[in-house]
Amino acid sequence: MVKQPRLFDRQEIEGGEGPMKRNIIVSALIAVLLIGLTACNGSQNQESQPSSEGKAKANTEKMDSAMEAQSMAFPGATKQVAESYGKKVTWWIFKDADWSKDFKGLKMKIEQVALTEEVPNIELGHPTPAIRVKFSAHNTSSKYEFEIHPSHAILHTSTGKDLKAAMYISDELKKKIDYGKTKEALVGYYLIESPKVDQIESVSFDFIAKKTQPKEKGEKEKAFNTGEIKLR
Repeated sequence: MVKQPRLFDRQEIEGGEGPMKRNIIVSALIAVLLIGLTACNGSQNQESQPSSEGKAKANTEKMDSAMEAQSMAFPGATKQVAESYGKKVTWWIFKDADWSKDFKGLKMKIEQVALTEEVPNIELGHPTPAIRVKFSAHNTSSKYEFEIHPSHAILHTSTGKDLKAAMYISDELKKKIDYGKTKEALVGYYLIESPKVDQIESVSFDFIAKKTQPKEKGEKEKAFNTGEIKLR
């Protein structure tokens, strides 16, 4: 009798090397699947986490967007960044917001008004909005000497606030302005309980100029009000 060849040997099915081979194959397949899953998760994490370059770009776009919004809030103003007590402060300068007056040869002028949404407030210990005014006085008189204190000026806003100058963010003109001399000062006002600066449409100032020399009868000092100075 011719012996038929067997497709499977019982030993391979019931014992011997059969189960061991299957275990090796199964283990290998599991390992491959685990490696594939790990690689996929890593790729997804890399895609979900923005790179440092992407973060920097996003921050820049965010700052540009905020700056554009500020520009829209202060139409007609020029941006200027300056330091105040170690902090960078963005001022919006209205150069067309000016005023001038002549008092017996003392030519007084407000050259610009600037607004900021945040400046260090030394009095309170935290930043607040503020207004800054550039004031100048030029003595063209050959007869008189003058004295003026713009840092004592009272600021009136279109939102109904009356403010005193903040000495921490203000300059003071020297007491005496001799013939031919020009003095300049930056005068600042904190907006502590006032509306946001982008709601202020105009300002005005009250201040006093004094004629100190020579001492003679007549008008020695005069109170001035600038009238409405439009910002926009």
